[in-house]
Amino acid sequence: MTEPASTLDWPLNVGGREVVPLRKATSQQLRLAAIIADEKGNPDLSDLAGAFRRIAEQLEDHQSAETLGDDRLRALIFQEVRTDG
Repeated sequence: MTEPASTLDWPLNVGGREVVPLRKATSQQLRLAAIIADEKGNPDLSDLAGAFRRIAEQLEDHQSAETLGDDRLRALIFQEVRTDG
């Protein structure tokens, strides 16, 4: 049996056919993924776009998200997530 995919392994579309796991994405790829999510016009994706931007802001150019560590990445992802209900 395989383990369920981690939030940190979400596949990010970073333009064209290029897809990378969230934890491996660089600051530039995260910014691009945020733009792509915003362009979809889906309000549910705005939380993700914000998370991608928050992570990118913590990174130096060309640094991958995994350098922040799993706990910090999860905190940034869920920092401003809205829950309805």
